[in-house]
Amino acid sequence: MTRHTNAIIFALIATGLLSGCAEGPLWRMGKYTPWAQSHWAEEEKIADTLFTQKRDMVAKVDAAVGAPVESQQEVAHELSEIARRSPVLLLRLHAVNQLGRLKCPAAVDALANAARDSNSDVRLAAIKAFENLPAGTAIPNLQQMVGGDTNIDVRLAATRALGKFRVSRAVPAIGMALNDTDPALQLRAAESLQAVTGESFGRDIPAWQEYVSSLPDAGGLNEPGTAQVADQPNGQILTR
Repeated sequence: MTRHTNAIIFALIATGLLSGCAEGPLWRMGKYTPWAQSHWAEEEKIADTLFTQKRDMVAKVDAAVGAPVESQQEVAHELSEIARRSPVLLLRLHAVNQLGRLKCPAAVDALANAARDSNSDVRLAAIKAFENLPAGTAIPNLQQMVGGDTNIDVRLAATRALGKFRVSRAVPAIGMALNDTDPALQLRAAESLQAVTGESFGRDIPAWQEYVSSLPDAGGLNEPGTAQVADQPNGQILTR
């Protein structure tokens, strides 16, 4: 092997150690490098801290669920601060998720703020949390996200979530997505409308549009003889 070849091999190894994975290909040989062991220890401390904080959030919500509103309000305010101000996105998302378990005004306000957050992941977490709230609270917020959010993934998720509420007031909210120009959003709206109404127009968007427009105040499902489930997600399918 020539001196020139040896020089090339050495250069490739050195490059591999300094690039690629953040710590290079020998990172997994941490037992031979005190620096690597120290780095691992710091990462474990961070992971433990995150785990502890998430566990503490769950424990506080567990204790607050079923407690007087005042107790829920106190926990909701604490979670709201984490959801708004934590520099760690995972903690923000976890706080939003836990807010969906509380039934108090402060939790609703915090989720409404999360639904307008600049981070789309936080807004998506708010959508999941709204699914656990009564229809009268969740639907107006989800409708606002369908009509006003600039992120298509958020709008799709909000349209899907509206299909979880088997109440007539969900229909006009879903209708906003049905009349959008985005084909994916229209199809998602059709799926949600089928879940809410029990009608079977499949992917026939014009048929769904005609159906929704034929409902008085987009709520003809409120007419006598209409089955409804009031203010709760995941109820019975509405029928005409």
